[in-house]
Amino acid sequence: MERSNTLPDPKLNEFLGAIPAVTGCSVREDAAWCLTRLRAVAPPTCVAVPADRQQLTALLRYTGEHGISVVPAGAGSKRLCGGISRRADIAVSTEKLARVIEYPASDLTITVEAGISIRALRETLAAQGQMLPLDVPCADTATLGGTLAANQNGPRRLGLGAWRDNVIGLEFASSEGKLAKGGGRVVKTVAGYDLPKLLIGSYGTLGVITEVSLKVFPIPPHTASFMFGYATPEE
Repeated sequence: MERSNTLPDPKLNEFLGAIPAVTGCSVREDAAWCLTRLRAVAPPTCVAVPADRQQLTALLRYTGEHGISVVPAGAGSKRLCGGISRRADIAVSTEKLARVIEYPASDLTITVEAGISIRALRETLAAQGQMLPLDVPCADTATLGGTLAANQNGPRRLGLGAWRDNVIGLEFASSEGKLAKGGGRVVKTVAGYDLPKLLIGSYGTLGVITEVSLKVFPIPPHTASFMFGYATPEE
């Protein structure tokens, strides 16, 4: 979500300093956090942390009005994916957007905020004998939103589908500070533009993913892995 215009440093610092009062987001100076989570020509040194989606949209609306470049970040496990940001004035962390919104286990669906970690999501599902259909990289630290933004799947996608097949609904905040939704919280939804597919693999360039609804699967009673080795390509 980069902006084309640039602001002089004194003016930029003034606008950044007003973020807590204007948007309600907490802001912390943490150059190390930004360096380990962002891939930018010159990573920012401060991080805005919205407590909810209202604060996030207020932040994006404010930064959009003043030409401030915002780079969304989760756990930073996918920071080497995608291109390098040419400009990054401030990072926005989704660490507090990690709630389970709705989990009707009998319907085999779950709706969560995008800042939840894959690990926490798996633990929530496992308590009901259910699972995510994918084995994603860096699952112990990765957030759901970051994994979707990078479209990183796993080997089970060959049998159970990729993220694009298992996301049934998605909400995101645009750079204008507006919330938009696609799909729904149930498997059968009305026809319309398939916004989730547009956001999956977008690397945070189209907006900040805020909420996701997923299909989930029962944990199978038994699993097995097989490995075959061959001495030559002909074999």
